[in-house]
Amino acid sequence: VEAVEQPEVGVGVVQRFQLPEEPDDTRIGRELGEPLEIRLRNDVVVGIDTLHVVFPKVSRERSMCIVWRNPQDRKALVPWAGARGREVVMFLKNAWYAAAWESEIARGPLGRTILGEPVVMFRTPGGVAALEDRCCHRALPLSMGRVEGERIRCGYHGLEFDASGSCVKVPGQSRIPRGARVRSYPVALRYGWIWIWTGNPERADETLLPDWWWCDSPEWKTIRGRNETPMPVAANYMLISDNLFDVSHLSYVHSSSIGNEAIVDFPVKTTRGDGRAVMTRLVRDRPPAPFYLEAGGFRGNVDRWIITTSDLPCYIVNDAGSVEVGTGIVPGKVDERNGVEMKVMNLPTPETETSTHYFYAHARHFKVDSEEWDEVYRTQFTQVFEEDRIVLEAQQRRSSEMPDAREIDINNDAPNILARRMLDELIAAERAAA
Repeated sequence: VEAVEQPEVGVGVVQRFQLPEEPDDTRIGRELGEPLEIRLRNDVVVGIDTLHVVFPKVSRERSMCIVWRNPQDRKALVPWAGARGREVVMFLKNAWYAAAWESEIARGPLGRTILGEPVVMFRTPGGVAALEDRCCHRALPLSMGRVEGERIRCGYHGLEFDASGSCVKVPGQSRIPRGARVRSYPVALRYGWIWIWTGNPERADETLLPDWWWCDSPEWKTIRGRNETPMPVAANYMLISDNLFDVSHLSYVHSSSIGNEAIVDFPVKTTRGDGRAVMTRLVRDRPPAPFYLEAGGFRGNVDRWIITTSDLPCYIVNDAGSVEVGTGIVPGKVDERNGVEMKVMNLPTPETETSTHYFYAHARHFKVDSEEWDEVYRTQFTQVFEEDRIVLEAQQRRSSEMPDAREIDINNDAPNILARRMLDELIAAERAAA
């Protein structure tokens, strides 16, 4: 901690320090040699003797805090460009996140980092369990062990844990040490994915899972992405959310498949619902994109729609399609008799601040019995996602290299900004309640 006099801004004694390992620690420093106990209230921390701490909107790899005595002095403070430190990244904890495809959990355990937390998943006769991926004895990842019936056994000293995280056996002794347990996570199975609840287990509610009914409908054909494995993306998960809302990039990144120049000629409509951000773009009387021309066999211009819906924190659906001009756009009601419609289910699950497990699947409402079109979705659309990954990872690299570079916003960013603002509100409310 560095305490310095800054009379030029009239603040008095100002403490400057990097954030601790956990930004919500209740003790992060000392004021004039006395303990400073603080508590969070949104982005401001209020403590003893009306000391205040702000966690600014820091840029990626830079972390900094400023403590001052009076709230009215906040605007007078000059931000301290301190050393690079731990980024302040907050995830919404009380939510379901896709952690794996069901097919990924076979006989052995699967280890995966979710929201910065190491998790091990394994199948038991009773279903699927998810635990902290760490033996409470000497910290070997439990994913390096083996599954035996309803239990997982540590590969180092053989301690066994049940699905609740309790240690139920220690080889060579009859007594289980007090506190011999690891964290367990509520688990749900839906649409072929394994979902885990990362927050308060008492608040886990399966009705909060997205309602993607078409995934189970025989009138739609669902193709699971990447042979039922997530795509690793070395980028923050909200960059993926931005990408999915910003359909103008289709004209430039995916011009050979699902994009064409006509998209950018039509405005975006942004709407807000209960925990939901929606982007709608209607493209009327324009030539079909290459993919839709092949899928629908259109002989002239089409009316096209792209509707992106994000149920926060990150359940994102792209509903897209094309119909003959003047047919009428009724999403969910278009089939191959009058056009082409598909839905893309996107689940970008944060691994860390700068990496994501990207789960996705496609559901189409045309040629549902065609194996040829199944293969189109398995191959051509894999390439579409790979094109996005190149862009996303390049964004993250350059942003990390230039954390203080200024960025601008344009009209097409309205849906992205709304989704981020809504997520910030949910996270702030969750932290305030905690």
